[in-house]
Amino acid sequence: MKITILISALWFVALLACDSESGALYLSSLVSNNRTIGDWYLEALYRTGEFVRPRNALELREVFGKAFDQQMSYAEKGNMAFVRVHKKIRAL
Repeated sequence: MKITILISALWFVALLACDSESGALYLSSLVSNNRTIGDWYLEALYRTGEFVRPRNALELREVFGKAFDQQMSYAEKGNMAFVRVHKKIRAL
């Protein structure tokens, strides 16, 4: 819960900082990705109670798709996902 609130607050602050028409926001996240060691480690972090349930790439794209109204580029490397979105957002 604490981490989710902190991340949401950081997203909001970052969006406010993008005040130009060509502004972009760069985000990264851990994702489960059918990789034995990486997925095991994400589950171990989740079991501590301090982290949210690991999302897979599709779930993460859906979360960002609901939050952002502009083009989004998305890339994965291992258990990391990298997202670039433009400034315009819509209400959840």
